[in-house]
Amino acid sequence: MRRRLLLFTVVALVATSFVGVRYAGLWERIRPTTYEVAVELADSGGLFERAEVTFRGVTVGRVDELEFRTDGVVAHLAIEPAWRIPSDLAAEVHNRSAVGEQYIDLVPRRDAGPYLAAGATIDRADTSTPVDESELLLTIDRFLTSVPRDDLRTVVDELGTAFDGAGKDLQKILDGSATILQEARTSLPALRRVLRDGGTVLQTQDDQSTVIASFLGDLSTVAGVVGDQDGDLRLILRRGGPAAQETAALFEDLQPSLGPLLGSLADLGQITFDRIDGVEQALVALPYALASARTPGRDGLAHFSFVEALTPDPCRQGYVPAGRWRSPNDLTQAPMSDDVGCAEARGTIPRGSASVSERSYVGSGSDDRGRAAVIGPVDGPGDFRSLFTAPLLTR
Repeated sequence: MRRRLLLFTVVALVATSFVGVRYAGLWERIRPTTYEVAVELADSGGLFERAEVTFRGVTVGRVDELEFRTDGVVAHLAIEPAWRIPSDLAAEVHNRSAVGEQYIDLVPRRDAGPYLAAGATIDRADTSTPVDESELLLTIDRFLTSVPRDDLRTVVDELGTAFDGAGKDLQKILDGSATILQEARTSLPALRRVLRDGGTVLQTQDDQSTVIASFLGDLSTVAGVVGDQDGDLRLILRRGGPAAQETAALFEDLQPSLGPLLGSLADLGQITFDRIDGVEQALVALPYALASARTPGRDGLAHFSFVEALTPDPCRQGYVPAGRWRSPNDLTQAPMSDDVGCAEARGTIPRGSASVSERSYVGSGSDDRGRAAVIGPVDGPGDFRSLFTAPLLTR
């Protein structure tokens, strides 16, 4: 009997010790195996002592003590040292179920250190608590009582009228929505690319917002002008049909000769381009020539004279001598001489091919190849160029 009592006593002591060590936390009181972290809360949010502390879904400690203050609550957490928890985190109080059982979840903002250590404090700005159930119920009650009953009855009646007999149509809408969702799921990669690239498009629109606003303002002005001229535009559109038909018939009649004409214009344009400097000089001097045309006019008559002061001798060197010229009656074929040409010194014959200078331009300074501008001299009233330059020099 004594052995049984002794055995029962030993078993009871072992069980009591196990319960005290495992559940009552006596061993932690004697020899702490955790470190303490303080969490400042605006209110407890239903938190209680011995509540779990989780980190990424894993229990890493418990709430050791709740310290109530005039401005809030401080929860003292006992964290197991085996876990490395970043100090840059948020402490969130959650409900594990609808009946309560709150816990603290530590949500890190980054994975790198520094890490939590003994004596660390999580500020109130980095904490959150769930909405109080009583406050939630009161808010819902206030919302429901704020809805006028007569208006709510009207809305319900109208909804009943709107959906009465529309079951098949609603079924078609739901079926079509399922098809749309299936197509969207199939096109998910393309939709992701559109959303990703949409940021670039929107950023471009934001950068060009000033230009777009200016364009829309100008477009509004144009629309206003078009609105003011509405009657004239309607008249043009009403009478434009016959005019368009006549224009189409004209182009159809001109079609056989229009192609050669455009080809000839291309040649004319090339010739003009090759002589663009002279054309530019003529356009520059033409207004002054027209202005000076009134100067020699007297009694309804134009008085002017041309004085030819340049009488150069013709070039003879380099050509066939007069004694070797062929008779006009000699009709036999003879080889063509390709070495015939003026051999006089450069500048002797101004109109000779040897005196042809490079293309020049009108203006001041030099062109992109460093050639100086060509400006004709004024030799006096007897020179024909004074007809163009006299209005510039005499007032």
